[in-house]
Order: sequence, then structure tokens, then C-alpha cells
Amino acid sequence: MNKRERIAAVVTGVALSAGSVLTFATPAHAFPTSCVTTQGETGGSTKCLTGTGQYQVVVLCRKRGHFYTETGRWVDIGENSIVFCNGGVAKDATVYFR
Repeated sequence: MNKRERIAAVVTGVALSAGSVLTFATPAHAFPTSCVTTQGETGGSTKCLTGTGQYQVVVLCRKRGHFYTETGRWVDIGENSIVFCNGGVAKDATVYFR
């Protein structure tokens, strides 16, 4: 192995090592789990029992032919995020995570 080949091998080894370090240094993203989202006639709620992070319920509402969304507050694991349609009818409920 000549000098040029040895330098190339060292540079390649360093690059591969740095790539491995960067890959393992990236944090994993964890989210709330075991969530139950319910939709009633006038609103919705979400409660997550495990995981990490926060969540909120978002409800699609309809009033006099117009659609709009109502958003619950961000809450921690084990708490209820609740929102009402304020005079409208709930059409769908979903949960957002952060």
C-alpha cells in the first residue's frame, strides 16, 4: 500500500466513523401513545395515557352551512384536551402531537 492509498484509507475510516457518530447522536422523537379521541354532537376530547410530549384535540365544526375548526389546549400525558363547537355541530375530531 503506497502513501496515497494509506491516506485515502485513513480519510475514509474517519469519514465513516464521523457518519456513525452523527447517526447515533440524532435524538429519537417520542410522542404520546394510547390515545382515545372522542367526538360528540357539540365537540370533542382526547386523552393519551402513555408516551411523552403534549397533545391537543382539534374539532371540525359546522354552523349554518359553514365549516370551521376549534382547537383544545395543549396538555400533558394523562390530561384531557377538550373543545366545544360554540353553537355548531361537531363533524370530525383529531389529535395533534408535539
